[in-house]
This record gives sequence, C-alpha cells and structure tokens, in this order.
Amino acid sequence: MKTVADIQRIIAERVPPDLVVPEHDEYGHKYRHTPTNQVFSSVTTKTGILENPRLKRWAAGIAVDYLDRNWGVINDKNKEEHYKAAKLAHEDELRDAGDIGTRGHEAIERYLKQWINTGKKPKDVTSFIVGEDSRLWAITRSAEQFFNDYEVTPIASELRVCSVKYKYAGTLDSLFYIKKEGKDIFCIVDFKTSNSIDKPEYAMQVAAYRKALWEMTGLRPQELLIMQIDKDKKKYNLARIVDQFAAFSAFRHVSAVYDYINSGISIFYPFSPKKQIFLT
Repeated sequence: MKTVADIQRIIAERVPPDLVVPEHDEYGHKYRHTPTNQVFSSVTTKTGILENPRLKRWAAGIAVDYLDRNWGVINDKNKEEHYKAAKLAHEDELRDAGDIGTRGHEAIERYLKQWINTGKKPKDVTSFIVGEDSRLWAITRSAEQFFNDYEVTPIASELRVCSVKYKYAGTLDSLFYIKKEGKDIFCIVDFKTSNSIDKPEYAMQVAAYRKALWEMTGLRPQELLIMQIDKDKKKYNLARIVDQFAAFSAFRHVSAVYDYINSGISIFYPFSPKKQIFLT
C-alpha cells in the first residue's frame, strides 16, 4: 500500500497546478490542458444535459408556493408580473443553494489544505468559515464529523484532473485514506450539499474523476464515495458507488451525446431533389 507521502509525491510530479487550468465561459465550466493546448468541457457540464424530473416537479412546486403566498394581492393589473415572478422563483432558490454550497465547499477546502500543508489537523473547522450564514456552520461541522468518524487522513483537495483520451476535465473534491474495520482505504470523496445523493449523474461524475486520475497518475482509488452534507444540522450521509465501471461507461455515453449536441456542426440539412416530377 502506498503511503500518503508516496501518493502526494506522484500527484506533485504528474499533476502540477498549471497542467489543467480553468477556462470557464458562458457555455459552462471548461479547462485547458496546457501541454496539448486543448480545451475540455467539465464533467459536471457534460452530465448537466441529463433531464431531472424531480427538479421539474420541485420548480413547479416553488411556483405554486409563490402564487399561494401572493394570491390575495394578485389582480388584473399586476397578474402578469406575478406570474412571471412565479415562473422564476425557483431560480432564486437554486442560486441561493448553489451559493451556500460553494461557500461551504470553500471553507472545507481551506480546512483540508491547512491540514495537508501542516500535517496537523486544525482544531476548529468553523474558523475557516467566511460569512455569518448559520448553514455554513452546519456544513463544516457535518464534514468534521465525517473526518472524525472515519479517522480520515487527507491526501489532496480540489485537484484538477483531465482525460485527454476521453476529452473531459474537472475538479476532484478530495482524496483520503479512511479507516473502515481497522483498514486504511484509499478513496475519492465528493461533497454534495443537495437534498439527495441518489442521482445517477453523481456516480458518473466521481467515476469520471477516478478514470482521469488513473490516466494522469496511475493511481487507482479503491472506493468512490459521495457524502451528502446537511445544511441545517450536524449530519451527513455517505454513499458508495457500487459499480465504478458501469458508472464510467454511462458517463462516456452522456459525454458523447454532449459532444454531438455541442459540436457546432449543423445536424440537419435541407433535402432538395434537383427535379420534381408531378404525376397527374
């Protein structure tokens, strides 16, 4: 079994910080692989094409809630304005959820990077919070609880990886050794602050990160874990990707569909015969 120092040395040699650099645009998250100068769409951008029926139902519910709260003030003069607000109400909630999730991720990242750089576990995870939102306390304390429960040893945090072979890139949340039944297990752990973790795209994303890491370094994490972090109290749920190979195979198909849709080449061409013959 490789030591933490062994793995960190391999990553430092084969995945330097300037190897894969963010190059996001209005069409999504992208990364440039500097040795080849190729730009790849991110793993999350590619899996983002998957339709989520639950998200549609949730958005419809938010719209209904808005109308229910404002029904008494809606009249013929302002109804169009309120109907438009109801249609867009879910976007405000999505932005808020995305913002708090990002800020929570950043606090955990600062915590882990200090731990990795110093070799000592920081005493208080909440000291890495920026802002006053109480949800950040729940997010960071939930992560800390996981670290304690599994006697975690952090190896890398926010590692940018890419696959030149399969043409994608992304940022891997964390690499850990965790203890389970007295054994150290080399894992990728992906943090999620969403309300559920049983989403197929999550399995595809983590499997894609593992494949890219293996392509770049030869390292093969034994387990792929998704950790759902609660935003309201100190609590987390942990899920294991059962079939890593099936998850990556599914990602490859989704990636191919994404590339086809976004190829920039016209999909449809007019069919015009040179001569039309009319029979009477």
